[in-house]
Amino acid sequence: LGNRPDLRSAQLRVDVQREALKMAKAEHLPTVLLVGAYGEEKPSRKVFGGVEWGNYWNLTALVTIPMFEGGRVKARVKQETSALQQAEMLMNDIRERVRYELAQAVLMVKDAQALIVSQKDNVKQAEEGLRIVEIGYKSGVNTQLEVMDAQMALDTASKNYIMALYQHNLALANMEMVIGE
Repeated sequence: LGNRPDLRSAQLRVDVQREALKMAKAEHLPTVLLVGAYGEEKPSRKVFGGVEWGNYWNLTALVTIPMFEGGRVKARVKQETSALQQAEMLMNDIRERVRYELAQAVLMVKDAQALIVSQKDNVKQAEEGLRIVEIGYKSGVNTQLEVMDAQMALDTASKNYIMALYQHNLALANMEMVIGE
């Protein structure tokens, strides 16, 4: 699941939405701002009419208390909570879809492997059938038409075997796509 970019993207959306909810809840809290400055100046403000260098410093503190923002902040918290729930549902939906796709891909690979085995057996049977018919043709028991039919059956079985190999490779490629490789 960790290799799928769509799932990672959904997880990032959930993480971002959690942070947005934290920020919305933080709007209920007071804000403290502290600013300080230190420097030297000429002429110094400490000495009236002086021309010498002097140092200075100042410190400013600002506290903001959100007193009349209760309704707006509560609405924003509800909005962000709802957005977080939507993001989590989307992530869960994507996770379940990936699991379904993975199960389908595994079944496709297993089916393709079983098809390869059965088509390989069909090729062996067609080869044996052709061998028997050719022996019969040489001994005068079978006709040329029966030999051609056996050759066509072998050709069809070989084509089906190649198609089974193709389906197996296609199923493996689908599996790699599903697991995010």
